[in-house]
Amino acid sequence: MKRLAIFFFCSISTHCFSQNEKGKAGDPSLSGKVIQAYMSIEKFEQKFEQSNQTEDQDSVISYNKIFSNLLLSPELRELNNIELKQLAKATGVKISLSKDKKLRILSWSILNLTANPPCNNIAIVDNGSSELIPANGNAEEFGPSIQIDSISQVIGQRGLYILMGSNKCALLCIRKTVSLYKLQEASISKVSRCFFDGKLYSDDVEFSYFMNEQQKAEPYFKIRDRKLLCPIFNEQKTRQVGVKDFSIIVAGR
Repeated sequence: MKRLAIFFFCSISTHCFSQNEKGKAGDPSLSGKVIQAYMSIEKFEQKFEQSNQTEDQDSVISYNKIFSNLLLSPELRELNNIELKQLAKATGVKISLSKDKKLRILSWSILNLTANPPCNNIAIVDNGSSELIPANGNAEEFGPSIQIDSISQVIGQRGLYILMGSNKCALLCIRKTVSLYKLQEASISKVSRCFFDGKLYSDDVEFSYFMNEQQKAEPYFKIRDRKLLCPIFNEQKTRQVGVKDFSIIVAGR
């Protein structure tokens, strides 16, 4: 399994969780089970990269579900920050933390040599639940199409979080997406029709571009007060030519 970096998907080497917990066979601890599942994913990912066989791909997906269920375990919420960071380092999982420290997002991707790698995001709510953030807010879909890599809070609005993430959309193509979520009763849910461009309301805002020599810096969303600023590109999606403003509007707020 590899981590989704700014532009490239890089291989993540396995590290030890501690001197006594190395994810070896028979390790009964949660960290040991998580690392064992991660190592199984890596094993079949390497086989799939060499064989391109469906059964190897299916094995990656099966072990990823085991990996997800372990990370959703109530035991995981009992790990302190140091232990959680060590476990993330051992598995390539990215941890994002909100400024108020009430929301953590665990994110990772699999099958990164495919055109659109499956991504997974787990929300851990402080004193609340651990839950998989489904694709497009649809609970029937397993794993969204982006890997969330940052959390921003809406100024002056408690419990509202802007989640930003990215993924490949084709060879050398990167797609970035932003969505709005709210914390309510120790759970997280997606807010719909919250981005307004002056004409239309949208559930999400996204842009895509092709990596090339013309693109001198990484394009990204910006948030100013209650405004979301989204980059605009030329027709070839090789050069940023402007910015589009979206008002962040939430009913009843």
